[in-house]
Amino acid sequence: MKKLIALLLVTIMALSLAACGETPAEPVVTDEPSVTDAPQPDEKKEIDLAALNEKITALLDDEPLPIDKDGIADLYGMTIDEIDDAVCTASMGGAFPEETVIVKAADENSKKHIISCFEQKLADVFEQSENYDEETFALVKKCKVMENGDYVALFIAMNHEAMEKAFEDAFK
Repeated sequence: MKKLIALLLVTIMALSLAACGETPAEPVVTDEPSVTDAPQPDEKKEIDLAALNEKITALLDDEPLPIDKDGIADLYGMTIDEIDDAVCTASMGGAFPEETVIVKAADENSKKHIISCFEQKLADVFEQSENYDEETFALVKKCKVMENGDYVALFIAMNHEAMEKAFEDAFK
């Protein structure tokens, strides 16, 4: 009986390997463009980070403290080489610190890592605020990591929605 089960298992495994080794079907030719044939944008839009930062920091309740690239890298867990350009502020005057950060990534891999770092920061703040107070917790739940082209942004602030709109408008 054991030999029969073993033989059956070997046969099933051999058939499954043979099925994986089949040649792929011929591609279907159509007149419709594929994703790779679709027109690609000429260039990613550049934005004036300093001007955008002025608009965003004007929305903060308290005087913001600017943070340089080294500070951004340390604060968010990325390397300085991943940052092509950036603006970042922190405001400590309220009950809960407000942060605004926009980073122009050096390349696509850097952008993916920066998004991951910002998502982790947002998760950490979310966890901290859960035990802080209901108003702050509700605010942080609405915050999000944003991206456009090479730029990645995170606004953890009372006026985050207006900041997010200013970020989006900068690319129009």
